[in-house]
Amino acid sequence: MISILIPVYNYDVRALIGELQRQIEEVEEECEIICYDDASDDQYLNLNSEISNLPNVTYAELESNLGRAKIRNKLASDASGDYLLFLDCDVSLTSDDFIKRYAESIENHQIVVGGIVYTTDQPTEAQQLLRWKYGREREEATAEVRSKNPYYSFLSANFLISKKLFMSIQFDESIEQYGYEDILLGNRLQEVGGAISHIENPVQHDGLESAEEFILKVGQSVQTLAVLIGEGKIIGGVRLYRAYQLLKSFGTQKLFLIYYRKSVDNWISNLKSDNPNIRNLDMYKLGKLIEEMG
Repeated sequence: MISILIPVYNYDVRALIGELQRQIEEVEEECEIICYDDASDDQYLNLNSEISNLPNVTYAELESNLGRAKIRNKLASDASGDYLLFLDCDVSLTSDDFIKRYAESIENHQIVVGGIVYTTDQPTEAQQLLRWKYGREREEATAEVRSKNPYYSFLSANFLISKKLFMSIQFDESIEQYGYEDILLGNRLQEVGGAISHIENPVQHDGLESAEEFILKVGQSVQTLAVLIGEGKIIGGVRLYRAYQLLKSFGTQKLFLIYYRKSVDNWISNLKSDNPNIRNLDMYKLGKLIEEMG
């Protein structure tokens, strides 16, 4: 059995669940869908309550917000399947044989990553341009490209894993805010020798945050990274940390920090504009990490 696990937060998942159900009927592999709502606003609870009576669907509303790691671990613990298919709630399927491709892969692989894509059409809302552009430039990648660095390319938005293996590692619940759950899980998989197979089976990320929301999340992720570095949980493999280490090796991190503090307002202004430059986001992240590292 494949257990399809979807943590839900402030997003309408009815269309996604409907398409998953349709595809499940076309495969021989037995499947279940488990959706846990992580204390969403009432408007989304009212919408998504419609899926609670659907066949093969378990839907529950949590009383308090568990966060990205804990809710995924809870979903896995409650799942009945030998294999777990994790999906983010704000995605849509890009093919009619999405479930079939994963079902066919479980005979030979313990971990399969399908990838993520973004619409080729530019968002009409200017405030969504930054998130869309970042996704297109930094998150989209073919299976061939992802396979060159299989653990660093790991994304939790769309992956299949054996339950036995997942329960032996799980998401790190010590992370209290946004960022780096994927990297840590990829590191753990590498440590235990879990071979990742990257395939062409992407979902499309539809839930685009505003530039302001995304910049806030990016800032939180940098804070998370600094904590993880301090705890020795990340020692390499993260591009931002490598850039920080390079500056530190030349003793120039303080000079960059001065440049960052003079320039950050202009960078943020550009990132919120209708022509955001992702390079400015890179510079913002590096300067913030230097601040966080002290």
